Amino acid sequence: MTRVASLAYSAAANEDIRAAYHWLEEVRPGLGRAFVEELDRLTVRIGHHPAMYQRFRGECRRAVLNRFDYAIDVTPLQMGVVAAALANQGTVLKPRLVLRVETPRGDTVVQFPPEFRNKLPVTPAHLELVREAMVNVVEHGTGQRAALPKVKIAGKTGSAQFHVRNRSTGETVQKTRAWMI
Repeated sequence: MTRVASLAYSAAANEDIRAAYHWLEEVRPGLGRAFVEELDRLTVRIGHHPAMYQRFRGECRRAVLNRFDYAIDVTPLQMGVVAAALANQGTVLKPRLVLRVETPRGDTVVQFPPEFRNKLPVTPAHLELVREAMVNVVEHGTGQRAALPKVKIAGKTGSAQFHVRNRSTGETVQKTRAWMI
């Protein structure tokens, strides 16, 4: 499986991960390692299927670890950064909403150039494979309705089946969630 996105944790999150690892290792040797491995698997799943996770607090999404009581929260802006990095040959840039400020005559007052953050940890060959697949989604696959004339668009569609238990009846039903970036 090719990793298409990389999550960079804040210093506070890294400290939480280290603390959880050490505490779980004290509870039972090997449990901290299992926690970190599960966290790594979840970050790969987020990279492959970012929009499949449930929304909470507005547009923020939450991905929960299966075995441990921890979650990763991702915003639409963060997923936009991932999609942009794929389009930029793996270069991750700081998001910006304003390119420049101009006078009424069109003179530039201040400009906000792109700011480099890092590179995706993927080979150029794998990156090109993912990009070609995402272009094919729009040109020939399930994302054809997103196509625009004279503009090359790439996308990723998908669906996920999950089970939800009705709290009042106790009945479990299967639901499907569809998404596209």
